[in-house]
Amino acid sequence: STSHIIDDISGNRIIKTKIGDLIVARKLLECGGVIGGEESGGVIFPEFVPGKNGSLATLKMAEIISKNKKPLSELIGELPKYYQYKEKIPCENKYKEKVIDEIDKKLTEYKKDTTDGVKVFTENGWFIVRASGTEPIIRCYSESKDKKEAKRLVELGLKIVKETIDEIIRKRNT
Repeated sequence: STSHIIDDISGNRIIKTKIGDLIVARKLLECGGVIGGEESGGVIFPEFVPGKNGSLATLKMAEIISKNKKPLSELIGELPKYYQYKEKIPCENKYKEKVIDEIDKKLTEYKKDTTDGVKVFTENGWFIVRASGTEPIIRCYSESKDKKEAKRLVELGLKIVKETIDEIIRKRNT
């Protein structure tokens, strides 16, 4: 569920994986990547440590500030602005995979990425629904350069998840 800000500023090839620092670290080592990140904020520099390391991330940030001779607030101000929303819905573990599969089948009219859940791209942003690997929930995130659109997209994702859970439970009970 990487922010598109990475695509906008990197100028390099971006490889997307499922969420999880171990998955990201393996992919970095496999493809010779130089930096990896994870939704929880973990940053991996495989040249030094093949796992999340907050100290290294802090040192790299200090290096960037030093090289640019600007305060962090100014550097952040130069980045493109995106709005994100993050929500979650309870879902029993036994239904999570089925819910994601059904959502993928429903959303045929959209451009999608199914690397980790179902990420739906619209003209002005995206939303993703994905099953948590650690909790009985389905997460829904959205992003857009327009705050209202980001909110609309996360609400659309939540609506689709709720409807799909209800449909699956109804079918199981009949």
